[in-house]
Amino acid sequence: MKVDLEARQKDDQIVWEDCAQTYEEQVVEGHPDIRSAESLEEEWLGHLLRKRSWQRPEQIHVVEAGCGSARVLAQLAAAATQTEDLEPTDRKLLQAYRRLRPEGAFHSAWAQTCGKMVGVDFSRSMLALAEERFSRIGLSRWIQSRRVQLIHGSAFQLPPTAPGQPWVICLLNSIGVMQGEEGARALLRSVRQAAGASGVGFISAYRAEAMETHGLNQYESTLEVAGIPDWLEGDVPTGCRARARQTPRAGEAQEVLPVDWVDESGALTGHGELRRQPDRVRQVCLTGQVRTRSGYQSRWYPWSQMAQLVRDEWGEAGWQISPGRLDHLRGRPLQWLWFDPTGWIRESLG
Repeated sequence: MKVDLEARQKDDQIVWEDCAQTYEEQVVEGHPDIRSAESLEEEWLGHLLRKRSWQRPEQIHVVEAGCGSARVLAQLAAAATQTEDLEPTDRKLLQAYRRLRPEGAFHSAWAQTCGKMVGVDFSRSMLALAEERFSRIGLSRWIQSRRVQLIHGSAFQLPPTAPGQPWVICLLNSIGVMQGEEGARALLRSVRQAAGASGVGFISAYRAEAMETHGLNQYESTLEVAGIPDWLEGDVPTGCRARARQTPRAGEAQEVLPVDWVDESGALTGHGELRRQPDRVRQVCLTGQVRTRSGYQSRWYPWSQMAQLVRDEWGEAGWQISPGRLDHLRGRPLQWLWFDPTGWIRESLG
């Protein structure tokens, strides 16, 4: 049965508007295993963009589908900014950011080739967080000058770029929350169209084969983001929500999750536990399909299924890589998809 992507997007949009701030705090900036995956994305994307800048000094325009709070766009803007060009207050903010995120250090070649950057997201709450991020690290002028544009829209309809080479990215398993396989295919087509014959497309996704070792614990330790996964059983007191009392790391097996019960104001009302249902856990690990009691849905695609999607939508211009070959620890749960019509990425990564 054909899925109504527009209707599904509207339903999912409600979820993301509601959880944006919590997602930012507990996932993007909070969970250590997720931060590990993010750092690998940041490092290799930055490395490849810098390498491209050295080899071919042409304007590169970055478009991010599902940009969220613009974590990566802010890093790329930082790497293209000289502190001497900033006002004293902004200079201090950028210097403080670089101490925490070395990937944002200034790079002269990238500064010369960095063109315009566009972030597209269907959540206005996420885009507000993105604008706040640029201000927080002293780079609000990128927004004011429209060198960075934050657009409320669909990842399935990405805007055209200025003359130069487009790099179209979609990171941190955003493909997994885009309305199932039909949405994933629509995203792949959108990336291909936006990148064109001379551009690059980069999608970073989790893989179902890592659900047991990485995925279960991630969702269980971030209950306040999207709700209780449906493989956990246990009654929640009326008027309360569950908050994990610990952050289980990748590879840590647990059948019982200790939780706090908190009310709508966030005040602690008691303690309890949630228990895994073995049959449901097996099904989730097999399919990579995640659902929570609040209606949130996500997917960690099996390697073979993602490979078929890439073949169908990108043909010979697309390929798939396990970043575990680049970094065994951080890359293990991931799969990277490259739309690479010129072959430059394949040559660069070997």
